[in-house]
Amino acid sequence: MLIAPDARPAGAPRTSDQGQDAPPCLSGSIPASRLGSADVVEANRYPRRRAAIGAIAPIDIIQAEAGVQTAELDLRQARTQVAQQELILKSALTRTGVDSIEIMDAHIITTDTIQVPASEMVRPIQDLVGEALASRVEMRQSAISMENNRLDMKGIKNAMLPSVGVNANFQNSGLAGAPNSIPIPILANGTPLVVRSDANPTFIGNWSTIFNQVLSRKFTTYSLSFSLTVPLINAASLADMIKYQLV
Repeated sequence: MLIAPDARPAGAPRTSDQGQDAPPCLSGSIPASRLGSADVVEANRYPRRRAAIGAIAPIDIIQAEAGVQTAELDLRQARTQVAQQELILKSALTRTGVDSIEIMDAHIITTDTIQVPASEMVRPIQDLVGEALASRVEMRQSAISMENNRLDMKGIKNAMLPSVGVNANFQNSGLAGAPNSIPIPILANGTPLVVRSDANPTFIGNWSTIFNQVLSRKFTTYSLSFSLTVPLINAASLADMIKYQLV
């Protein structure tokens, strides 16, 4: 397409006869029965002439005039749409857009037309519907949302069921150190205050002794526990399940 300047002289007024207001680029949008001022005058005179010779009733003149005004209104709306589309194209094709007077007065003229193929391959309606559904982003979003709701409902149902917990524990311990070297007090009669027994040699040592006890599993501890939880009523989970069923 190309942008052609307005062929009217500078300062010449725009006329509405024969659709001159419509840009030549997009004039296909305007109905074929375009009305100018002369056409409107002639269209108004024709029913009056027929009514004068008795061919139509006087009431038909009003209907004919209303039809002419409706056609003229449709023409103006079509011209407005054409002018809006041309304004959008000029803003996209030029740097200055409508800020330039030359661009504002110019019209866009198409240099080629859309080629419609003579024959088109007929595809089954099932394939067309499937392609349309696959191309709709909102359909995929709805499918993901439904899958999330299904997983949420499954989790809510599991929360309403009894639960059994099993806990098993296995650990190794180590203990070692130096013997107590604090002297025992002696009473006045020569008897010691307490009697200290000899230390077990198993627990005498340092960190190496502790690691040896742990790795050799000399002091092991085993434990096993069970827990059973039966929910008598879970109103919150029940309400959530009903909510997701309604979605």
